[in-house]
Amino acid sequence: MRRVLCAWLPTFSTDLVRRRLARLASGEPGDRRRPRAILLTRTVASRELVAKRCAVAIEAGIREGMDLTHARSL
Repeated sequence: MRRVLCAWLPTFSTDLVRRRLARLASGEPGDRRRPRAILLTRTVASRELVAKRCAVAIEAGIREGMDLTHARSL
């Protein structure tokens, strides 16, 4: 019998970026106030659009496909 596993990880790419940034800053004293939003962008016709977002950005109301300037204001 063949088995199939389906996993949905909506913030996996931004979680990887957060871990890499934490590893780079491991020797430096960190700012522990609140987690910062991580946004991955793509360029479409000279516009920066949000391609992926982390859980903090989702809670702030940032959507995929939103202009980066509008996302920064949120």
